[in-house]
This record gives sequence, structure tokens and C-alpha cells, in this order.
Amino acid sequence: MNLKIEFQTYWICGSGAGTGNLTDSTCERDSSGIPFVPGRHLKGMLRDAVRRRLDWAHADATVTSSTLISIFGDANTPATLRVSNGRLNSPEIEELLKNRGLIPHMFRQVSSTAVTEGGVAQKHSLRTIEVAIPLTLYAGLEGMKDGLGEIRSALPLITNLGSHRQRGFGEVRLSLEENL
Repeated sequence: MNLKIEFQTYWICGSGAGTGNLTDSTCERDSSGIPFVPGRHLKGMLRDAVRRRLDWAHADATVTSSTLISIFGDANTPATLRVSNGRLNSPEIEELLKNRGLIPHMFRQVSSTAVTEGGVAQKHSLRTIEVAIPLTLYAGLEGMKDGLGEIRSALPLITNLGSHRQRGFGEVRLSLEENL
């Protein structure tokens, strides 16, 4: 089963690194320089969405706990769900690798600054982040026997992915598809 990730806006899954004076935060990239969403991030978002959905749908906390543990595991129980990194599909990656000059065009620099009550930028408050353009990515969901219905019904609760999602970045539509 694949998780289809359709970004509607610029997005960033930060690498935790910047580029010195130029950029405060950069996008996570694979060894070829292509942006991706780490599987651990996707799994955490899925876990949170399933937990919220079950909390709203059931008053019995044991049902919520046992369902979450069966899918995502806990300190004593291994997870059955494995989530791969969200990546472009293979034909798109192959095309980018043939035309490496296109890869830098997958990113933009976005800057912001703090503004005083008088409408003037505060000194030393300029921040610049690297964002990726809207893309459609795919992540594999494996190892899970039960719980697909729970995940499918929780997907609408995930409306944004990545860093700065409370600032208008990473608007997303998620769906499940059979393996391509």
C-alpha cells in the first residue's frame, strides 16, 4: 500500500541544518539532492491522526490504546507498521537524474522578519528558509495486517506536513493507493 502525499503549497521538512549566512533552515534531501519527507515524520503524523480520531470516536480509552499499540507499537511492543520515506515516483526521479539542472528549480528561498509596532523591521530578525515546490510524493506502508481502515479514516485530519505548517507551509492532501 502507498501513501500518496499531494502538497498544495510550498513545504519544508527541515534537515536541521542551514547554509551559514544564506539560509537558516534547508529541506531534507536525498543523496541526489531531491527533496523527500522522512518516513519517521510521516509515521508520527499518522499516529497522531489515528489517536485523535479514536479519541473522538470512542469513549473507551482501552480501545484507543490497544488500537494504537497494534499499529504503532509502544515501549514494550514493536510496531507492525513500517513507513518508507515519501519520494517522487521512479520515472520522475529518473528524469531528474538525467537532467540534474532541474533539481535546483525544485526549491525556493522564503524570507521573513519581525516588524515593530511602528511597522519597521527589527534589527537582526531576518530569517530565510529553503522550501520545496508543491510535489506529489509516495511512501510505502508495509508490515501492517490490521488497522488500514483506521489509518484511512484518519487521513483527513492531516492537513499540513513538515516544518512551519502553522505558517501556511505544507498544505497537503493524503490518500491511500495500491502499490504502483
